[in-house]
Amino acid sequence: MASGGDSFGRWIVGIIVAVAAGVGIPIYLANRGDVPTAPVVTTGPNDNPGSGGGQATRPPDPDVDGGGSGGGDGGAFEPAGIFLSRLSGPTGTSINVTGEQFGANERVSIRFHTTEIGTTTASAGGTFTISVAIPEGYADFAPHDYSIVATGASSIKSARAAFKLTG
Repeated sequence: MASGGDSFGRWIVGIIVAVAAGVGIPIYLANRGDVPTAPVVTTGPNDNPGSGGGQATRPPDPDVDGGGSGGGDGGAFEPAGIFLSRLSGPTGTSINVTGEQFGANERVSIRFHTTEIGTTTASAGGTFTISVAIPEGYADFAPHDYSIVATGASSIKSARAAFKLTG
């Protein structure tokens, strides 16, 4: 049986987890003191995809995945991810955004902060690469960290990566 101190500690961890979920930090959930070996990140209409360029993935779950994702559906149960060719630069910088695990042949919108900077169509395998430019209108706010976000129109999967605006 847990002592009062253990209960208080779990209560504090619960608050930290709730706060972290609100700002998009990948969350490690502990059950009875067990710590998982990989972060669990999900994306969908009500989930925050976290940060880090979609590099975090959840471990396979045979009960959910049925032994793996099937075919060209973009991995319906797999989180989407994006990767940037550059992680920093001034306004006007051209970068390549590469995405994976989106829906097959779906339209994907790319945003810098709140500004749409491109759209593309994912392949039958749920992947894409698009070249986009960092909008000029943000120069007055540099240096500052922003997110580049890709959102699938039909799967509603979303992934983000950090970009440091330098000027």
